[in-house]
Amino acid sequence: MAHPLDKFAHSVAEKNGWSVQPDQEMREQIMDGLLTNKKRYGFMLCPCRDSWGDVDYDRDIICPCIYAKQDIDEEGRCYCALFCRKGSDGFQNVYVEDRRPEELYP
Repeated sequence: MAHPLDKFAHSVAEKNGWSVQPDQEMREQIMDGLLTNKKRYGFMLCPCRDSWGDVDYDRDIICPCIYAKQDIDEEGRCYCALFCRKGSDGFQNVYVEDRRPEELYP
């Protein structure tokens, strides 16, 4: 059975020239976190970052976050690893530094 966010993830990836995390278990865990945050806050907040839970403060980390393109261009995947460079293996073992400025964290 398809995950409720499969269409969203594939659409975002296609629009940006990326791939979706090929590891199904990892991909579904990330998407489960997005759904949890959607229910909790009303928007799809990155499940891999601390947040304010307020759309005005967290706009930069709504999936896909504003840091994703640079992360993928430079590291091969975004911070949470939902999106990755087209044709990659998902770069699960690559450490991606969090680009979100410290002052934006709660």
